[in-house]
Amino acid sequence: MTYTEPAAAQRFDIDVSLDDLGTVSYAAQSHAAYDLDDDLPVVFRLFQPETFTHLYTASSAEAAAARDLGYIEEGVSFSNEGANEALITVHRLFNASTSDYVLTTDVDEVARLSAEGSGFVYEGAAFKGVAVAAPGAAPIHRFYSETNTDHLYTTNLAEGLAAGYTYEGVGWYAVDTTPAPSGPLAGPGPEQQSGWLVLG
Repeated sequence: MTYTEPAAAQRFDIDVSLDDLGTVSYAAQSHAAYDLDDDLPVVFRLFQPETFTHLYTASSAEAAAARDLGYIEEGVSFSNEGANEALITVHRLFNASTSDYVLTTDVDEVARLSAEGSGFVYEGAAFKGVAVAAPGAAPIHRFYSETNTDHLYTTNLAEGLAAGYTYEGVGWYAVDTTPAPSGPLAGPGPEQQSGWLVLG
């Protein structure tokens, strides 16, 4: 078969959700690209440079309010896996005196940090993650800086180590939505970021 002229442009709508068993994940890196809503399929990472505090939220409304309080957006680090019952809840606690947020899937840690005198206040279920390694799910590494009294959660192990944080292990797993490095051999750029998560 010989083509004599280019085909007309075609458009295909794709309907996917991070709650589906196999999906493509795209994430714009600014909260402004999202409607003001809670429980979005992405987790925003923000940083308050005066208190050295990282904040993680699946709420674009909370991210916008944090920006108004001096937080700097650091992008969308990983996915919120939604309401699928096969997933694990990531809980959020806050210590106002040290300005530290703790994210954990460990109910014993939630109970310990929620106890009177710990300094932490339980803020509730923050979002969902994958409990064990799964195809397409990256480990969310947990770090702590005693100097800055700050927890850091990232898919990039080297990031926490380079910043001088103490490694505390893998907290949970999720789709890595950080933009890939640009360049001829680096793969998709920020506007093409995608990943697959298959739960069987």
